[in-house]
Parts: sequence; C-alpha cells; structure tokens
Amino acid sequence: MERALRLVATGTLTIDMVNAAKGKTVNLPKTMNLATAKESMRQTGFSDVAWGKATRNYAKSACSLSDAKFDIIIKEAKEFMKPIRGRKTTQATEVIDVDEDDERACLVDNSDDGSDQCKLFKSPLLNLTETLF
Repeated sequence: MERALRLVATGTLTIDMVNAAKGKTVNLPKTMNLATAKESMRQTGFSDVAWGKATRNYAKSACSLSDAKFDIIIKEAKEFMKPIRGRKTTQATEVIDVDEDDERACLVDNSDDGSDQCKLFKSPLLNLTETLF
C-alpha cells in the first residue's frame, strides 16, 4: 500500500494508466540508469532492495495482531477478492531483519478496549495519504 501511494503521489502511477490497463497488470514506466545508460525498473519496481525492509516491518505488525482482529481483516478483504477456482497455497516464512524502532513494525494496538477494531496510528504514510485525497 505504501508503495502504491508513493507511486500515485509522485505521478508515476495515474488513474489514466490504471484505466488503460483494463483490469490487467499496469506497466510502470522505466527510468534511465545513469550509471549504465540503460532503462531500468529499479526506481519503480517492487524489489527487496527497494521495499524489503518496509515490507518486513509491516509483516511484523501483521504478525502481532490478535487472532480476532486478523480474522476481521481477512473477512473484510475477502469481499474485494475475485473468486479463484484453484488457489495455490504457500508455506509461511519466518519474518527476518525487522527494525523494532521502525514505525511500520509498531502499528498494532491489541489492548482490550472491548472492541475488535484495529487502531489507526499516525504515521508518515498517513501524511502521504492525506496529501493525495
């Protein structure tokens, strides 16, 4: 989500590009790698180098959700999924290399306030979304 919002905020991904894809994968533009003088997806691609640390830290937050809150998220997300006949399953992998001080790793509040709703914390990502919408 952070990557998608960043692509929209920088104008790298636009609504016109999404509409032109007609439900298929959106082709992000390549940028010129000045060192090699070749086009590259490094700036726009989803790679471990560019997004691995952030992704692992979000995974840390997801792993710390209570079962009840995680079940609510899954239930609500299923409403947006297209039905798939034969879904492949993957083995769970261990979350590694997590920066405990990164705000992405500390998004969950499992305090018992009588509500199963997830808490929303103020983070730089939320500031980015506020500028977009």
